[in-house]
Order: sequence, then structure tokens, then C-alpha cells
Amino acid sequence: MTSFNWIITFTGLSDANYVISSSDNPFALTFTNASLQLSDAGLETEAYTFSVPMEKIVRPQTALTDDNAATSCIYDGTSFEVRLYTKKPKTYPSAAESSNSTAGLTPPSSNDPVFKPWPHAVQVDEVINGGSNVPRCYKTINGELGARVTKGLTAQPQSETCKCGYLNFG
Repeated sequence: MTSFNWIITFTGLSDANYVISSSDNPFALTFTNASLQLSDAGLETEAYTFSVPMEKIVRPQTALTDDNAATSCIYDGTSFEVRLYTKKPKTYPSAAESSNSTAGLTPPSSNDPVFKPWPHAVQVDEVINGGSNVPRCYKTINGELGARVTKGLTAQPQSETCKCGYLNFG
């Protein structure tokens, strides 16, 4: 189970005037004031959507070097794409599991510091395209990037896509 604690803010007079930001969490992806767009208005698939370009850093658990050095790999051109459905029902977690949860997608009010679960289906995709220098991996020394690691790594064509998806529906 994954929890995303996001803050949705109304910025104007119409439904198109919402922005979304990540909460202060050093373990989560960080973004600020991404515009929410309403798609498929009035349909069962109606959703608020947003996409955020980012640089994704991965710290492989498997050694990439002969000396087993810690490494960090940078994936430029990563896209974080989200659909917050407004009518489509979620199927996971169950109602009982949801009532026990203290984390969710909707923002806390100033009087309530607990994030509330988004009441509908959610789809989150992290999309990374291949290409030259994707990924760029480096030895990591005391949290700082060191020598570039290239041995044993092969870049995939730019037309190749890696996608990690998170859903709360079947």
C-alpha cells in the first residue's frame, strides 16, 4: 500500500482553478502548485488530472560496481501523471481498511492535521522514456555524486518506456 499526501487548493472561481502540491515528506516526490484539469466532465470517467515533469533519482539496492559502491541513478525526463476520479469507485482498500487509515490524498483543514482518503478511484503513473544517458549513474560518497558508472549499463531507445503504476481500483 502506498499513500500520497497531497494538498489541493482552490485558486479561483471555476473548477479549472485548483492546484495540487505534495506535502512536506522527504521520502515522496516533490512538486508545487501543479494545475488540476477536469477531464471527461459529466462522464463516469470524470477526473482531475495533472502531470509533473521531474528528474527521478533511484538508489539501486543491487551493486552496479565491482567494488560494491553505493550508487545513484538519475532518470531525466520522468513524468508523474495522475488521475483523481470524481465518480469512479475505488475498490482498494476496502471500506473497513479505509476507515482505519490515517493517510490519504485530500488536504487537511487548518483545524484537522490528518489527511483524509480520496473517496474515489485514483491512478498514478510514473513514466520514464529511454534515450542517450538514461539513466546516468554515479558512485555516491557521503551523499554526494562521485565518479560516473557506465560499465554494464545499456541505454534503451528513446521509444522505449518504463511505467510504474499505482491504482486503488481493479
